[in-house]
Amino acid sequence: MGLRENRLMLKWALFVFNILFWLLGISVFGVGIYVKTDHSDYAIIMDEHSNGYSATLISVGVIVMVVGVVGCIGTLRENRILLIVYASAVALIFVLECVAAGLGYQFRDKLQNEVIKGMNNTISQYDPTVNSKIRNAWNSVQTERECCGVEDFEDWLHNGTIWYKKAVDKGTMDELPHSCCESHANTSCLVSDDRHYNKSCYGVVYSTVRSHWKALAGTAIGVAFIQLIGIILSAVLAESVKKFGRYNQFA
Repeated sequence: MGLRENRLMLKWALFVFNILFWLLGISVFGVGIYVKTDHSDYAIIMDEHSNGYSATLISVGVIVMVVGVVGCIGTLRENRILLIVYASAVALIFVLECVAAGLGYQFRDKLQNEVIKGMNNTISQYDPTVNSKIRNAWNSVQTERECCGVEDFEDWLHNGTIWYKKAVDKGTMDELPHSCCESHANTSCLVSDDRHYNKSCYGVVYSTVRSHWKALAGTAIGVAFIQLIGIILSAVLAESVKKFGRYNQFA
């Protein structure tokens, strides 16, 4: 097989890789949008802490799509400058993925504490008389996941919560929000009724967040190995263009 044939195979192999890389960017972007919209209630009760990884996915998706386009143009036109820019960008993304994976593993316990902190903050702001995002999000999560409070129903009975202060004003200090009640009726229930959920909402929310992080980490590892192939192919093609010129310039 001659030099022309080898170059042609290399060129189209890199082009196919770029198309796959670009489609990967679209997929990551779509997952970011899905996480941001489908789990918006979780983000709200965690005091927006989960918005970090959805924003990360969206940003990474956009960057990967742009880099993929640059790679496609550089490959088709055999433009050495674009190929070098493409290889450098993919290498940089690879390094950032490795750094992010390491930091995510190192601070995995901090994520757990941040989730608890955020949930405690929003539950203290729950006001039954105000139609707010926090009230609606807590009601939605507790009803759908059949849980009550951050760690248990007693979180609603702390002195620092707006809910408890208003319950004291009404003379019902052991009252819980209706979304904590098994009947799902639009009326609150009392702790003494024994009709409330006992499951921790923190456990439900954190397990969901953690599963997303695991999926993201697994995807990043798989993509990282694929990126190495793209870096090698683009570097080889760029070097070939430097030494022998473009494909259509071959004798």
